[in-house]
Amino acid sequence: MKEFTWEKYDGRRILLCGPFHTCMTILLDFAESYNGTIYICDNENAGEDYGLLAEEYLNKCLEHIGDEDIYIREMISEDISILNSMDIRIVSYDDIGSFREDYVILAGKTFFNMYCKVLGFRGLEDFYSAVAALKKGFAKQYYFSYFNSLYRKQKEGLYIGGVEINLTKRCSLRCRECANLIQYYEKPERIPAETVIGSVKKLLSAVDGIAMFKLLGGEPLLEQDLIIQILSLPELKDNRKVLGIQITTNGTMLFREDVLRAMQKEKRLGVLLSNYGNLSVKEEELKEQLTEYGIAFSEIGLKDEWCAWGDPKHVYHDEGRAKYLFDYCKNKSICTTVLDGKYYTCPRTAHGDRLGFYNERSVDLLAPVETEVLREQLKAYYFRSDSPEACASCTGHCGIRIERATQTNGRKIDL
Repeated sequence: MKEFTWEKYDGRRILLCGPFHTCMTILLDFAESYNGTIYICDNENAGEDYGLLAEEYLNKCLEHIGDEDIYIREMISEDISILNSMDIRIVSYDDIGSFREDYVILAGKTFFNMYCKVLGFRGLEDFYSAVAALKKGFAKQYYFSYFNSLYRKQKEGLYIGGVEINLTKRCSLRCRECANLIQYYEKPERIPAETVIGSVKKLLSAVDGIAMFKLLGGEPLLEQDLIIQILSLPELKDNRKVLGIQITTNGTMLFREDVLRAMQKEKRLGVLLSNYGNLSVKEEELKEQLTEYGIAFSEIGLKDEWCAWGDPKHVYHDEGRAKYLFDYCKNKSICTTVLDGKYYTCPRTAHGDRLGFYNERSVDLLAPVETEVLREQLKAYYFRSDSPEACASCTGHCGIRIERATQTNGRKIDL
């Protein structure tokens, strides 16, 4: 997939192909840099006034927001104003054939096959990605969520929705219900830098694309030298291969200045802040740091609850139910995990295997095999149909909600 940037924009028409809500999110971010006409492919609403449609939708959103949420109400009112000030035209599938020489930006997975058919494109390489043009953290996050599912459908190549690179098993917090099972490590050891770097290089050499490349742990800011080393890898510089880079942190530590400078150079990068109230003692300073260096960030709010994924040592499901959960699990495409040089289906399979709870299959990224052999191993594993052993001990998106970030010693968030 090609990369769209404002620096290289040459005045040609822009067509956004995607569902209404995704296009609206991208448009709100485009407004800061673009004053021309933007076309949207939406067959159902072709010829309609996009600004009026957006205003109607946002007004419906306002009906469900309490008066006490003043900030959200003001933000939505501002969105309505921005969209109504833009020159937006909705076109049908019959019209988009004329955009072959223009900027056709894939804004979502909906009707992807139709775009390819009408435009005569073959695969992702003939579309443009909007991610480099987006500046706001929330817009980047919203945008990437649509690519994860799309990438999984590209079975003619190896496009991965999301991969989590574990820089460390150590963490500055010890959350009782950590989805990555970090709370079960009694003496978490550092992962050798050569193991992390080597596995990243081998993975990037073997895949065709990764929608979201995530650095986390544990707490990744405990390994800031590794962050710099990874961001400097030539294999990661290919904007056609990696659409976005994300660093997830719990707000207990600050970035070093040399790390911030390295992050500042990477326009695809955003930071996800997990705000745990009084436990995230550096949260506000972190925001100031990122704002100063112009680094996009988004935040998981304090009101968000966690889902209880279950005791990894307890079997909840029989083989049939475990297979059902795996078939409909989103994590297998957006949260594939690299840990200790091995590639796993998700964090729970990875850490559960390393902790000895399960005996999970994985792909050894550091094995002495040719790149094409590794590629076929990864492809077969990514599109696996058998369920991991961990699925029998995972409650999944079960709706069992709990207080977020309660520590193993019972300490809770103080709002």
